[in-house]
Amino acid sequence: MKKIFLFLASMTILVHAGLAQYADYMYFTDRDQMTTRYFKVSEPGNIMDFSFGELDKPYGIVVDSTNNYVFVSDATTGKIHRYNMDGTSMDVILDIETDTIVGYPFGLAMYNNQLYWGREGGIGRCDIDGSNAELILQMSLSTAPEMAIGLAFNPDDNMLYFTNDKYDYSGGVYRLNPDGTGLEMIVSGTDGVAIAVDWEHDKLYYCDYLKGVCMNEYDGSSETVIDADYVDAVIWGLVVDMYGEKIYYTDKYDNKLLQANLDGSSRIDFITDINFYALAWVSQDVTGLIENSWQTFFKLYPNPAIETLCVEFRGQYEELNIRNNAGQLVLKQDVRSGLTNTVDIGGLNSGVYLITLRGNGNSVSQKLLIR
Repeated sequence: MKKIFLFLASMTILVHAGLAQYADYMYFTDRDQMTTRYFKVSEPGNIMDFSFGELDKPYGIVVDSTNNYVFVSDATTGKIHRYNMDGTSMDVILDIETDTIVGYPFGLAMYNNQLYWGREGGIGRCDIDGSNAELILQMSLSTAPEMAIGLAFNPDDNMLYFTNDKYDYSGGVYRLNPDGTGLEMIVSGTDGVAIAVDWEHDKLYYCDYLKGVCMNEYDGSSETVIDADYVDAVIWGLVVDMYGEKIYYTDKYDNKLLQANLDGSSRIDFITDINFYALAWVSQDVTGLIENSWQTFFKLYPNPAIETLCVEFRGQYEELNIRNNAGQLVLKQDVRSGLTNTVDIGGLNSGVYLITLRGNGNSVSQKLLIR
């Protein structure tokens, strides 16, 4: 299957000028090894370690594909670490000893080239070097919600979603705007940690200590427990491979990483004997242009474009999506193979966009510049 990839945790689009194949990678924190690690998903036996082992409770991880960084939070030391994606360098961008606003950080997310973190009493954000740190949401420790423990950004509705701790507090799943406004409880009483968004299928996933692994609509309706075996389990990491249609989540007690279909079926032990904590998903272009001529015939013109875009292609694709550089879906249109499809882009701002054709379980994409 051809894929375009958007980081699950950071919600940043990888844009490539052409049709490409991607290799999937999993980044994770390992509390036993006190470090960050990663592996190619097709080669789970070959795990690579970062060169640093200073972590204590690394409960949050997010990958910034635009700037090639991995961010990891440490809830014990009150630090947020920034690494190169290959783990060869590390900076502490926020430290509670000098930046008390960071608190003791848990979940991480990215939006609009800024890093967000959850903590007791608030949600913060800063630039990728740790500058301009501020709390966008201040929460009372005596009034729900008290804490943001798991954090994820949803480019479909441009909102942050978070789980509220129930071990010490009232629990629940919430969402809010990236500026801290519009706080809304969408699920009450949830005793969970990990949370993830599947914006290709319009689903929200989270783990509930009392129920198991849950799947929901964005507004909290139609909750489905897709893995009831994981009641009484602390699941710190959860990611979705939207295009491969798999979910991955951690088993803290039995030291393993699980894989299942999006509906929870066909669950397997994907990797064992590792103390997985936080998870982040990333794909990288590995082969360049696809060779099959029917696949490579995906023509956009003019490019750059101003008011109108023409799209021609061959293949079983039925829908065209346009996402901006923040991962937001800004236009959707039905298309037909073998015809010249005209797309009105007059309402879109100048900038770089990703044009995606979808259909029959496949996706292909190209870069578009709008002037």
